[in-house]
Amino acid sequence: MNTQMHELLPGFRLRAMREDDLDCVVAIEQSAAVASWTHKAFADSLSGAHDCDVVEQVADGALDGKVVAFRILSRVLDEAHLLNIAVSADFRRRGIALALLNQMEVFCEAKDISMLYLEVRESNHGARELYGNQGFCETCVRKGYYQSAAGAENAVLMMMELAPHK
Repeated sequence: MNTQMHELLPGFRLRAMREDDLDCVVAIEQSAAVASWTHKAFADSLSGAHDCDVVEQVADGALDGKVVAFRILSRVLDEAHLLNIAVSADFRRRGIALALLNQMEVFCEAKDISMLYLEVRESNHGARELYGNQGFCETCVRKGYYQSAAGAENAVLMMMELAPHK
């Protein structure tokens, strides 16, 4: 999605995910999700046609920073699906997820994406509120979508219309 680095928020920049980011990305995912993606799932997304980005915390003048968040987006024709997004526990509540969503919306509009979809755990009220405040509407429930050792949990499918279909 992002071939160049640019400032997302003061002290944080967005750039394309690289293979050497995968260990950090997996660690963020494991701390954030009950049933997390595997290293292979992230590697497959990175080598496939998905738009994979990370957020780095950077000091003045630093070339490389600490990976603190990621986002993976799939695009097909004029639709996009937010497959995964997570922020490291130490960096939550700083506006990083909101900034990622805002940047994703701008990116999708520039690519003539008209519909954006995502699934979120039914129990994740904070994320559902964040997405709702960004313009996503809850459309349906997918029963037993998320599987974990603790059992199955429903997903709420959410969508946002970005522009009329051409």
